[in-house]
Amino acid sequence: MRALVFLFLALLGTTLPAAAQAPGEPIRLTRITHIYGIFPHPQDAERVIIATDRGVYAAGADGNAQQISTDIEARQAFSVTREGNFLATGAAGEGAVISRNFGQTWVRLGQGAQPGPFLVIEPSLVDARLVYAATASTLYRSDDGGLTWIELGAAPAPVVDMAAANTRDVVYLATARGLYRSADGGRTWALLSAEGSNRATSAIATMPDGFTYAFVTGVGLVAINANGVGWAVGAPATNFDGALLHFTARQTGRAYAVTQYMKILVSDDRGRTWAPFNR
Repeated sequence: MRALVFLFLALLGTTLPAAAQAPGEPIRLTRITHIYGIFPHPQDAERVIIATDRGVYAAGADGNAQQISTDIEARQAFSVTREGNFLATGAAGEGAVISRNFGQTWVRLGQGAQPGPFLVIEPSLVDARLVYAATASTLYRSDDGGLTWIELGAAPAPVVDMAAANTRDVVYLATARGLYRSADGGRTWALLSAEGSNRATSAIATMPDGFTYAFVTGVGLVAINANGVGWAVGAPATNFDGALLHFTARQTGRAYAVTQYMKILVSDDRGRTWAPFNR
């Protein structure tokens, strides 16, 4: 989210709370069965932060994951705001929850009954108060940072993922029936004009280079053109063992991905080639 553009800049110079470093014993990455999001560690280029079914962890290339969160609740629909706060879906009726200490602790954003639980939450890259969210079939937008939500209506197809572009009101929707683009803040949607655009899309995110990347089944990892009418294939689907579920990147150009088998991959050439993160 799930997505994550220019967000590492917001974390530069920040410090993880000392208490968040070691609330539990490290575990092996192979013991984590669900990864709901990934983000570069703000202080350690050799680690990433992952939201899992057991809480939030800092994972290293040695294959070990150190717990950051003080609880072991699943943090689904994981995303990061432009200020560096973490967002995730709450329980039924809670809407979104937020962590302002890198996933150590979480609190509800809104009051009273809220929509959801959300499948994806996607904060704007240019407006701190604008947040998009979706269940599998219904789209929402918040203009106050997730405190209250406006129902935008039914999604054009079953939702899988969502990505805000680096232009306000432009947002992409990855669905089971293709890749859609909205230029009016999620009110209306159009199927992306590209060969194979009606194929299921398993993940989408806007990266630090300004391009929005998506994994299209049967096609591969694609970079969407700035005008949103086509794409260029960066890595064909045959290069991967299954589909990709999440992306993130550092400003240095190093990118990370999570596969459908919960393997973390790393790329140092803008997604053209990938290798296992933990070797």
